[in-house]
Amino acid sequence: MSRRGSIKKAKNGTWWFVVDLPAADDKRRQVRRRGFVTRREAQSALIGLLASLQQGTFVKRERMTVGEYLTDWMQSLPSSGRGVATVSSYRHNLRLHVVPDLGGVQLQELTAVDLDWLYRKLLASGRKKGTGGLSNRTVRYVHTVLSAALSDAVNKGLLVRSPTKSATPPSAKSARAAEMVWWRPNELRAFLHFAAAHELAPMFRLAGATGMRRGELVGLRWGDVNLEGERINVRRQITSTDYIIRQDEPKSERGLRVVTLDPGTVEVLRSVPRHDNGHVFVDTNGQPRHPESVARIFSRLAVRSGQPQIRFHDLRHSHVAHLIEAGVDPLTISRRLGHASVAFTLDRYGHLFDQAGATAAKAVGELLRPQPRDQPPCP
Repeated sequence: MSRRGSIKKAKNGTWWFVVDLPAADDKRRQVRRRGFVTRREAQSALIGLLASLQQGTFVKRERMTVGEYLTDWMQSLPSSGRGVATVSSYRHNLRLHVVPDLGGVQLQELTAVDLDWLYRKLLASGRKKGTGGLSNRTVRYVHTVLSAALSDAVNKGLLVRSPTKSATPPSAKSARAAEMVWWRPNELRAFLHFAAAHELAPMFRLAGATGMRRGELVGLRWGDVNLEGERINVRRQITSTDYIIRQDEPKSERGLRVVTLDPGTVEVLRSVPRHDNGHVFVDTNGQPRHPESVARIFSRLAVRSGQPQIRFHDLRHSHVAHLIEAGVDPLTISRRLGHASVAFTLDRYGHLFDQAGATAAKAVGELLRPQPRDQPPCP
């Protein structure tokens, strides 16, 4: 073996390399790195390791498992500036989908081959109790969370390179969200008429009339509602993970906003009974409604109403579609929904604005179409 190290192919088809380190106490020391998909990847990692030896930045091998590292990383998440819901989601996915299978692997032995094996397993049988596989979108999200965690390991000097950079998760194209669906105004009216006698009918009306998020609706308190001024101050939301609920501020600073109400929605809210705990929408025990319970009730009613099946969150999309159809500008829509920026609104709903623009162009064309009573053109 030369002083530059050597690259070899393992029996399973992957590549590995070994490098001699400077001797210490007359004892020979070596570094081995395994699990590279191609010879080129192994060669690139070997060159990087040799460079780190020369520069004095070589990462010493630590006896830390993936599970131990992820546990420490998850504990540090609240101080990272990420939102409460994001922190909860990261922890949930790592504990459920990563730690059980890879937690016992040595952190510095983790390879792209290990990650590809995990992704294949999640796609085939990742659901709880083995009831099927996870979607491409969910598995790619797991990959995104792992990438964030292992990039921090590189920054802290625990890894030379993150194995997620060589892993092959489901493609971004295959992981795209399902096509956006919404109710036309007549479909929303029909549903609200069908559900009028249900105790959650006022919440459904408020969702369709304001585009407020489910968590914002279940977290709404009477102190934030001004019926005389026809407006709501959105200040908090209730979210859930594994059916455990928590209260926090909206997703972004823009989420703290004032939402105006139409007179019809104001009258509907006046009919809602008041409870001692101050929440607008409560269950039979007087406690805030659970977000997941609300979604299930809505889905059942939507099916029974005979309208196209949509999710509760699609009421938010429906509201946006109605605003665009009414000619409301993107800035006003972005502020009303509490989006982080107008750019996000345009990216999310750009196709609807395009459709509205085409409709507007046709309308202008009709206005300019010559009429029989028009004067003939000048000679």
